[in-house]
Amino acid sequence: MCVKVNRNKKCGHPWNQSPGWEGLNVIADTAHELTAYISRAKKRFWLIWFIRSVGDPADQKPAAYLYRPRWIKQAWGDPQEMPYAVYGGVSHGNQ
Repeated sequence: MCVKVNRNKKCGHPWNQSPGWEGLNVIADTAHELTAYISRAKKRFWLIWFIRSVGDPADQKPAAYLYRPRWIKQAWGDPQEMPYAVYGGVSHGNQ
């Protein structure tokens, strides 16, 4: 069981590339691990951009990309928010 995380502290907003955002690419071994990681990340003010499967067709892994404003210290909402998120037939979002 494993969750791999790659954090980009200098990326643009997912839709318009405006500066001042962070991105978090997460790949897990199981959907349960990914869901648990996302739950913890939301407590640190990350929002979901998308959830999808990645990897070879014979070895698909659940993955997500999360984002937030750099230096965020409180809950926030993105007025541009349009999360695309489907994994294993289950839709996810920033509920």
